[in-house]
Amino acid sequence: MGEDKKKLIVQEAKGMIKMMCSAGMSPNIRGCVRQIAERHLGKKLVNEKLIDNITAIYIRLKVSISRFV
Repeated sequence: MGEDKKKLIVQEAKGMIKMMCSAGMSPNIRGCVRQIAERHLGKKLVNEKLIDNITAIYIRLKVSISRFV
């Protein structure tokens, strides 16, 4: 999977987490990444290694949930 597709999933997960935080919920980063990846790629193409990889990109970009609260 290309880096552009991974970054798109990260951006959508970032928006989803921001929305959940503003609604007073406590989001699970891996769960959000999984849900968006499945939406883009289909359930059969999403596995744990891919979720770990995309979640690591998300964390490497230093996206802090506390910034959204």
